[in-house]
Amino acid sequence: IQLLLEQAQLGLLRGDQAVYTASLNEAAKRVKAYLRTNTGEAEAFLTKLSDLSAAIVQSDVPSIEGSVRAVKVFRDFWQQEKIERQLGRNAIEAATEPAPVVEQ
Repeated sequence: IQLLLEQAQLGLLRGDQAVYTASLNEAAKRVKAYLRTNTGEAEAFLTKLSDLSAAIVQSDVPSIEGSVRAVKVFRDFWQQEKIERQLGRNAIEAATEPAPVVEQ
């Protein structure tokens, strides 16, 4: 029963309606077949399994367009910064180079 509930959880996470529903229904079937169901806890558990198996699994996959756009902006910014750092380093090197010695 526990493995069936874990299988239902995986079906839920994957958005697989068939696995989710079948696993919960099979878990309810096994509870009825192998456990005493004349207790309040068992009845509540079976009711919850029934309610859960009736739920529709929707897998809303988020769009990655915003992330892709952010990566492009960062990459462009990083490239510009790299150019500016290189120009700054060249300017510093040029300013710190000793002046050529002119012999007379």
